[in-house]
Amino acid sequence: MGEQEYHMVCRAVRNADPNFVWTLRRDDSLYTNLLPSAFANHFAKASSFTTKIRDSSQHSETSDRPTMGQVPISAQHIIASPPTPSTTTPHTAQNTRHNRPVSVSRGSSVNIGLHGPPCEPPVVPEEAVGLALRACSAYVSSRLHEDIEEESKCLELAGTEWQSLINYYYKIVLEGGRFACSTLTVRKASDMLDELEKYLPQLYMDGVRNIWIVKPGAMSRGRGIVCLERLEPILELVSSPFHKEGKWVVQKYIERPLLIYGTKFDIRQWFLVTDWAPLTMWMYKDCYLRFATQRFTLDNMNESVHLCNNSIQRNYTNSGSRSELLPEENMWHSSTFKITWRQDGVWDEVIYPGMKHALTCSMMVSQDIVEGRKNSFELYGADFMLTDDFKPWLIEINCSPTMEPSTSVTTQLCAQVMEDTIRGTTPL
Repeated sequence: MGEQEYHMVCRAVRNADPNFVWTLRRDDSLYTNLLPSAFANHFAKASSFTTKIRDSSQHSETSDRPTMGQVPISAQHIIASPPTPSTTTPHTAQNTRHNRPVSVSRGSSVNIGLHGPPCEPPVVPEEAVGLALRACSAYVSSRLHEDIEEESKCLELAGTEWQSLINYYYKIVLEGGRFACSTLTVRKASDMLDELEKYLPQLYMDGVRNIWIVKPGAMSRGRGIVCLERLEPILELVSSPFHKEGKWVVQKYIERPLLIYGTKFDIRQWFLVTDWAPLTMWMYKDCYLRFATQRFTLDNMNESVHLCNNSIQRNYTNSGSRSELLPEENMWHSSTFKITWRQDGVWDEVIYPGMKHALTCSMMVSQDIVEGRKNSFELYGADFMLTDDFKPWLIEINCSPTMEPSTSVTTQLCAQVMEDTIRGTTPL
């Protein structure tokens, strides 16, 4: 349709009441005047789970509901800018601190060090593991509400002991330090990790580097996201006068992602909500995988290695060291993944049911917040990561997900999803 024709059509229908409205964002003034019979593609207050800040609060509530069991949603914490003691504790500061003894325990359980500089790595004494085990035991006691007893208080580390543990931790992570541990200590560390699994659902994906991903609360498409290993740079970033964002989301980085030919990827999964009372949602059977342009490594925190958004990766050239079996466009249809791991049946038995469970729980905790409306519906795009045991973890949910035909994969899928969405929500 040409511009002249467009203006003629607009003039002809300017006084007509619309019976179908599709907009990028919900306009309250437009929706207030809609006829009850009109169809519209947004719900009011859906931002409770589609903005990073509010999504973090909903994730916390989901994890606190015992009826939902183990929900595969990556934990997130909010930091206001500028940060204050009340906005960085207990969640952010305590979690970055508590992850260090866990990392030391995990490293010692297999008696390894990380890749460090090409020089003789320092030896980390058995004392480091002892401090880590005490800190982990104190954490377990607090979860069992035993921390008010004198015996449990003896487990807590003093300030100087915490600093020693942190110094040992940096020797392991930054200098490739090696443990000098007895077999008994290694066994104790392994037993402690087994105990911690009862209280830390994300323990498996944490690895040993204590890496956190920091996101501006009001931005999308991967803009402004960085990966950091220390609390101090995180607080420095959100305190910077050059950043005007009011709030940030700090999320534990998945250090043990499933890799395909040595390269990181994530999953964009569409789902459609057509009613909130009762909750009625539909999950699309097909989805797509987005690959990074560079091979995965924890020694390089560049976004080209760790952020799989197409809007980020299209600014980079595919690394020559990547496998030739990876797609040049950096996208796979989910059917390609299923063919690759066909013998395991992991997609139908583990991945898809896990994504469905996470999305169902997320919608349930938002059910009392979102304002339902008959004849309204909304299409969302959820981003998932897989750990190397094929378990899916919900990262975030996006409203108005991009339907841009940016590759041959999205050219096919986006058109199908749009057509199926219209067909499934209207009598047209």
